Amino acid sequence: MSQLYRAPKAMPLGELSQRMMVSNGNVTGLVDRLVEQGLINRQPSPKDRRAQLVSLTAEGRRFFRAMARANADWIADMLVDLSSEEIDTLMRLLAKTKASARKAIGNGGPR
Repeated sequence: MSQLYRAPKAMPLGELSQRMMVSNGNVTGLVDRLVEQGLINRQPSPKDRRAQLVSLTAEGRRFFRAMARANADWIADMLVDLSSEEIDTLMRLLAKTKASARKAIGNGGPR
């Protein structure tokens, strides 16, 4: 939902799966459930009839904001015993790990 929340407009399912770093099949099942719950919209692409576009509904945006606040509180609780320097180091290492994972996926994934 965070990818859709940040997107300026409806996003193709394929782009969503790339941003989430998961297969199209995984995204399709998740999208189906979120559509049933009224949290996202799915519509055909006007440019490519094979593609579908997804976006958050108003309820989905409200739900995501509440979930993001709860998640931020949970993360703060987990990091309470770390110094600001340790948190900076952790964030830097996580960003580096994410970049490495994206690079590996771009190179075809596991060999």
